[in-house]
Parts: sequence; C-alpha cells; structure tokens
Amino acid sequence: RAKAKRLAELTQKLLVAAFDGEVAEIGKLLDAGVPVAAHDANGTTALSEAASGGCAEAVQLLLERRSDPNSRGEFQRTPLWRSAYAGHEDLISVLLEGGCDPRLYDDQGQAPVDVSSKDSLQEMLRSWDVARTDELVEEYQSWLEDSRLSEDFRLKAAMRSVEEELEQAQAANDAAQAALARARAAMRNREKEHGLGLAAGSEDARTACASADAELQKAR
Repeated sequence: RAKAKRLAELTQKLLVAAFDGEVAEIGKLLDAGVPVAAHDANGTTALSEAASGGCAEAVQLLLERRSDPNSRGEFQRTPLWRSAYAGHEDLISVLLEGGCDPRLYDDQGQAPVDVSSKDSLQEMLRSWDVARTDELVEEYQSWLEDSRLSEDFRLKAAMRSVEEELEQAQAANDAAQAALARARAAMRNREKEHGLGLAAGSEDARTACASADAELQKAR
C-alpha cells in the first residue's frame, strides 16, 4: 500500500512537470523509475498533459521515451485532441509524427479537428496522411509487443535463477541431513559398544555430529 501511494505521488509530480514543461524534472522522474505510461485515475498520462500544456520539448521527450501517443484520459480525450483544443499549432506536427491518430474521437464524438478554433491547425489535421498514422501505430504496437516479450523473458530467466538456487540449497540441505544422520548413527553405535558415550572414539562421533549440524545450518 505504501509503495502504491508513493507511485501515485510521483505520478502526480510527473503530470504536473509535463503540463508545466519542466523537461529536466520529467527526465529526472522517468530516470528514477516512474513509468512513462503512469497515469492518474482518469487515465491521463504525462504526454497528454504536455500536449495540453504546450511544451514541444516535453512532448518530444515523452514520445522518445515511448509514451503511448493515443492514450485516452478524461472523457476519452487523446493527447492530440487536447493539444488541438488548446490551439498549440506548433505541437500538431510533432504529435502526428509521433503516431497520434487524428481520427480518434472523445466520448462526445468529437475529433481533434472538430475542437480546434484555428483554421490553419484544422488544415494541418485534414491534410495529414492517415496512412502514415497507420504505419506509426503499427510500429508502436510492434515495439510494445517486443517490450512485453522481453520483460516476460527477463522474468522467466529470473525465476529460473531462483529455482536453480533453491535446488542447490535443497541439495546442500539433503547432503547435510545425510551427513548428520551418519554422524548420529556412528555416535549411537559407539555408545552401544562402550556405554554412555564414555568410550574412546565417542568424541570423534560427537565432533562429526557437530560438524554435520553446522553444515545443516549453512544449508538452511
């Protein structure tokens, strides 16, 4: 619970930094381990906030870090939708080249071109070749799948390593148990032969038993 709370706090810092265009802070938070896909309760990502805030450098950084160009936040609004609504004409080409899809509607059925108040911005959106968008989206989805497979491979490798360590520990434990059993058996035989463990040689058996006990503790 504490970890989840901390992540939520860092995510909020990332979103604020993105909206304010604090590029250095964005990089710092991402390098510290905050996922670029982190979002608030509405699904709003840092890229969406940067697109709305209007900082091209912040948008470019987040796209380079592989933020989902078509993430949907509150009211199903995409980063491109929010940028168009805010009138950030200089960001439109950056977002389109980053894979943002101008055909995606919000929950009211409005596309980015529908909410822009600038004729020049509307023209940019209308003239954009959506075939290029399809290529970019496919590239992003391919990268996403490769990343997922790589992470699965890493986790499986880590699990195999843990399993191997457990097997080695179990083998060491079994060997120590066997050594302990042999030492105790030897001690019992000595005591039977010489009575109450006072005979010569019983000390050797006790030493062997103690040694086996020590090995067992290490194995555990």
